[in-house]
Amino acid sequence: MASGQIYPSLRVRRKEGRWFRLFPLFFAAFLLLSTLVFYHVLWVKLPWLPMNILIVDKTVPLKNFNEHNAIVWILKHYKAGPREGKFLSNNDFLGYHPNERRCETLLSTDISRYDLIYLADTYGTYDYKMGFKEYEANLPRKNLDVSLVCGGLDRKEAQMLLTSTKQAATIIGEFNILGFPTSLDPEALQTLEKVFKIKWTGWYGKHYDNLSSTPKWVKDLYEAVYGEDWGFAGPGTVMVKKSEMVGIEPDVMIFKDPRGYIRPFAIFVKKTPLTEGIDSPLTYDGWFEVVKPEKGTETIAYYHMAETPAHLAELRERGLKPIFPAIVVNRTRAKAIYFAGDFADNKFLALSPTFFGTEYAMKALSRANRTDNFFWRFYVPLMRNVLYW
Repeated sequence: MASGQIYPSLRVRRKEGRWFRLFPLFFAAFLLLSTLVFYHVLWVKLPWLPMNILIVDKTVPLKNFNEHNAIVWILKHYKAGPREGKFLSNNDFLGYHPNERRCETLLSTDISRYDLIYLADTYGTYDYKMGFKEYEANLPRKNLDVSLVCGGLDRKEAQMLLTSTKQAATIIGEFNILGFPTSLDPEALQTLEKVFKIKWTGWYGKHYDNLSSTPKWVKDLYEAVYGEDWGFAGPGTVMVKKSEMVGIEPDVMIFKDPRGYIRPFAIFVKKTPLTEGIDSPLTYDGWFEVVKPEKGTETIAYYHMAETPAHLAELRERGLKPIFPAIVVNRTRAKAIYFAGDFADNKFLALSPTFFGTEYAMKALSRANRTDNFFWRFYVPLMRNVLYW
């Protein structure tokens, strides 16, 4: 045989060797595809949940729909929609539509036809003539060139919501539909307080892993109130009142985490049908606000701040406590629920919602990321319970 010629039997063995090396990959791909198909078929066979749903979101400066895309994902996952085969998309909401630069209000629709109304965010969309980064860099100077494009709930919209609670609709509100710019109209604010039977205090805040990363406006507010430079770093919680809100003097509190505290800012739930399947306690690091429930309500979830004697003294001085409501249910009207936090603004791994059991798999894998953890272990089971309430 000529030099360099390979025996036919050797070529066959090499081909067979490559096949055996690739076989595990092909088999794994087959198993994965088969599993996905199986769980998709299970999802397809789930019963439909007929429901007319209105999402209100006036805070859409970009086209990423951060304030309501988590709601849309959950609705599709649990097959809730106006009719079988029809799901809401990220574009199916009432509020500000950036593509058309169009602002919608509740006055443009008949809200009596909806089974679920979710007031996701009304802080608003703004036009920063100089650009947002330059605008923030110039804070806290007055008369900066910025205008509200779409935002807040006016007194007519608030009255429509109050009327709808006398019907069978479920209304969900969350941070910060009560705050700026809604709070500039005292009548609108008071009417919304009646819808949920809560009192808005004007206090809101957020826990940070590093206080040096707080927004510039918080640091400016602190320096204006205390007359000293911002010098905070490390984990802690910021609580603020801003001066643009009606009848409120600006104020700010900074709480450094007590050393060794495992859950610096935690959320606990009370056992009820609406909290079934929710892990508790759970770390929460989103925006929160302080509201006071009135008679006829049930608080089914609470925030608990890490506290020291100094923390308690500051809170008591302002009439506040380290434990305060996270979810309040109005029991005197038809299913009005208030989330005292930015629950719908979730950063989560956007897997397809059309697979049965996705929430359980992701719940098991979500321990490392706290934001993702809150979405799968708290928000998803909470919304599932609300849909079937």
